[in-house]
This record gives sequence, C-alpha cells and structure tokens, in this order.
Amino acid sequence: PNLKKPSTARAQTSARVLDWRFFKMNSRKLAELIGIQPQSLRARVAKFGHYFGIVPCRLPNGRLRYPENSLELLGKPQHLRGGAKS
Repeated sequence: PNLKKPSTARAQTSARVLDWRFFKMNSRKLAELIGIQPQSLRARVAKFGHYFGIVPCRLPNGRLRYPENSLELLGKPQHLRGGAKS
C-alpha cells in the first residue's frame, strides 16, 4: 500500500496553534502602536508571510494575532518605552 507521510506544513501549523495564548495583539492594535494603517500590516503579511520578521498566528476563524513582544522585535521607538528622549 502507498502510505503517505503527514504533511510537514500541517505539523508546523499544529505546533503554532498550541502556543496561541502568546499571540494576543490583533492587527488593528499593532498597527496603531507602530503608526501605520492596519491594512498596510495585513497586506505585507499576505505578501511576505511576516511583517519585518514578525510572523502572526492565524486563528481557526482566520484572524491574525501577533506576539505580545512585537514592539520589542521591531525595535520599539523611544517614545513608546516611556523613557525620555535622548
């Protein structure tokens, strides 16, 4: 019999679904924090699969969620850190 191995893409997707609780920020909130339009964020993710290295988790309902530490991954601007400007 011809037995197929499970798809590696499916295995990777399953692994991502397990840690969905770490992905709490939606596209609108992340876009607001970094100063862009939400559609710009969604378009870049659709085209490249990430937003400058930040890979969102796609929930079963199709919505995107971004990691809580997205601003740190992008190199958070000074005014968002709460410190004084240099």
